Amino acid sequence: MKTSFGMLAFVAVLAFAGCTGNETTTVVTPNGGAGLTVQSGGGAPGSAINVNFTTAGSQQTFVAVEGGFTQAFTIANTCSTGPVANLSPATANGPSAQFTLASASAGKCSVTISDGFGHAAVVNVTVTTTSGSVQ
Repeated sequence: MKTSFGMLAFVAVLAFAGCTGNETTTVVTPNGGAGLTVQSGGGAPGSAINVNFTTAGSQQTFVAVEGGFTQAFTIANTCSTGPVANLSPATANGPSAQFTLASASAGKCSVTISDGFGHAAVVNVTVTTTSGSVQ
């Protein structure tokens, strides 16, 4: 009988080990996951997207979405180095936030948006520029 009780307690601990009571995961991504997603233009939402620019001074928007999340998203932005692209706003709250990237110079960078509950989504940015003259 003691062995049965110990096994029952072990199963109960496993069943509730991953539950914090604070997570809401209502947005389903096309790859079958749930949680924080990003989407640009008419593209499908996902945990990672690519945003490409062919000239400096162009702008594109993307949206970060996580149903039920109303706190501030945490943003890790490597695009300001150089800068390759400028991101605005610098911070925003869920459940849905729109951001704008403005290309600045040629290079690659990324913006990672996270929620503090282990969900993250990445926007990979590539800016390619060409210069020269035609004679």
